[in-house]
Amino acid sequence: MNRPRDRKCGSVSVYGLAEPCCPGLVSRCGELTLDDTCEPQRDAMDMPSCLACGDGVCDVHEQRCNCPEDCAATAKRPGIRYRGSSPEGPTDHRGTEGVTRPGQCLDALEKPDAVRHCLRQWVQALLGRRSAKELRQAIGIEPFTRFDLDLLECLDEPGDRDPPGARSRRDVCLEALQRRTKDARLRKLLSP
Repeated sequence: MNRPRDRKCGSVSVYGLAEPCCPGLVSRCGELTLDDTCEPQRDAMDMPSCLACGDGVCDVHEQRCNCPEDCAATAKRPGIRYRGSSPEGPTDHRGTEGVTRPGQCLDALEKPDAVRHCLRQWVQALLGRRSAKELRQAIGIEPFTRFDLDLLECLDEPGDRDPPGARSRRDVCLEALQRRTKDARLRKLLSP
């Protein structure tokens, strides 16, 4: 890594340093797996990152496995504050041009995967998350709405049909969301 020789400590998200983390930061390993479990360390070569755990905000580099004090819901703290790296929203991402808030993804785009990509870009930029499920316990998701999160969860469902002729899990979820919200815009995302 190229870093100044006079640096005495590691800043947020820096890992693999010989020097300790800067004051106010902690050195941690841990990763959230695809099946939503915690893996403290994937392999012997994993190096801890410097994180701002304990500041009350679950930022883009933190999750409940490496920073439970900010990112895990508890009885005393049932809601989680998330912060992404781009508070103004996604920039220069193909498929989000002209979309100035998450709710416009459904208005501006026609295909389910395009709407999904657009919503995921907004989730990542504003809240530092990859999925809507992680945000169910979030405090302050604005400019997202619960509808946006419900829609993203549906679009994250598999779109393939098994057995042939059956409705996909994505379509079943979208149909249920349409019945519940009576939002006619959802029809364009359903398979013919």
